[in-house]
This record gives sequence, structure tokens and C-alpha cells, in this order.
Amino acid sequence: MTPNQKKVYNYILAYHEKKGERPSTRTIAAQPGESHPATHGTCKRLVEKGYLQIRPIESYYELSPFVR
Repeated sequence: MTPNQKKVYNYILAYHEKKGERPSTRTIAAQPGESHPATHGTCKRLVEKGYLQIRPIESYYELSPFVR
């Protein structure tokens, strides 16, 4: 996992723990130093690596049960 992927992944974990829901890519992109296209690409790579999965009904990224 690259440093940026780790930063995004840790943000998703913290957000989920604090709010009990998953952040959208726009919410993640609102963090300093992130853009929506870059965040989308980072999340796509985390899905490919098995760290995240996409819920089929929603456009949110969800933590993969294999990583918890």
C-alpha cells in the first residue's frame, strides 16, 4: 500500500468508526491535498488490492470483510 493509499484507507476507517457510516469519494476528496479524480483512482486501486469493496446499490466504498 502506498502512503497515499494508506492515508485514504485510514481516513475511511476513522470516518466509519466515528460516524458509523461510509464516506463518499467526495467526502474523502474534501480532505486537504485530495481531489475527487485522485481519490476515485486511489479507492479503485484499494478495491483491486482487496482492501475495499463497492456496494452494488450505492456508490460508496465499503471496508472489505477480509481486512477487518
